[in-house]
Amino acid sequence: MKVAGERAYVKLKLGKIDEGAALEKLIYSRKHFKHSRELDGQDRETFGRIFREKILEPDESVEAKRIFMLFHGGLGDAIEHVRHAENLVTEGAAVVCVDPPLPLVELLRNSRLPLTLMRSTAENFTWADSLALGNILSLRYYSSAAVRAGYLKPVQTKMRSFSISKPKRKRKIGIVWRSSNSSHATCRHEPFRSMELTDLLPLFTQHRTQFYSLQFGKLTTDERKLISQYKIYDTSSYIHSLSDLANVMRDLDLVISIDSAPAHLAGALNVPVWNVLCRVADWRWGGQRYPGTPLYPSMRLFRQSGLGEWAPVVAEMASHINDIEY
Repeated sequence: MKVAGERAYVKLKLGKIDEGAALEKLIYSRKHFKHSRELDGQDRETFGRIFREKILEPDESVEAKRIFMLFHGGLGDAIEHVRHAENLVTEGAAVVCVDPPLPLVELLRNSRLPLTLMRSTAENFTWADSLALGNILSLRYYSSAAVRAGYLKPVQTKMRSFSISKPKRKRKIGIVWRSSNSSHATCRHEPFRSMELTDLLPLFTQHRTQFYSLQFGKLTTDERKLISQYKIYDTSSYIHSLSDLANVMRDLDLVISIDSAPAHLAGALNVPVWNVLCRVADWRWGGQRYPGTPLYPSMRLFRQSGLGEWAPVVAEMASHINDIEY
């Protein structure tokens, strides 16, 4: 099955969606399912049996069923996958339950998505009629029309510890240039998808633009020097959760991000976002000729033509900065 998984990934990367999807669905079918990262640290025998009994098959009806959706991948994947709650309900599901990663809990509780938050326990899995993996739901609904824009837009705005003022006659742009993952072992797109802050220097000379660092994690000494030199506002001390980040993003005219959770979050909020993709980007973003994605109507894709070659990508973005309204 591991070999089948690699074959599926290659076919999806080559744009052979139907062939890749068929292999992925086979791997996660009741017949072939063996184990999953969702079971790490838990009773594999008990949970494995429940999974094999209840994994939602590709063409299985969800009419009047209690569906427990499980996330497969990182935070960005989870942000994308929760959109399928609406697809499942439209298809007739009685209830859709999730046990989200902690950073997503506040956002989901404050969204309009038809979701019930519930712990991933053997008892709750047994109560559910079917268990659905988010990555397989993405394949199930790949050809469907995109769900409404801004599906994670908060219902109520929380009290903010920080809000972005509106500098006169300046566009406000947030930037994310690297992910917290650092190796291929933690993410197969690393270290290729991250860039150095210095790669973005051509953007910082643009007139009538105020940049805001949305970068998670500790900044390096060199990054701090550049942030100070180009008067980039560092928001890190005010962002303690994805909910805080969402509030900051909604005050911006544009978010520029590598292919990471912040790009997905901006898209899910329907905030204008430029997703900067490395040459080995995920298959979900389509082929080189696609400038946009049906996943997020507010997202524009900027792609490397050669692995590691960020300069042409940044130059292309710089040529379009003046198109951003403020």
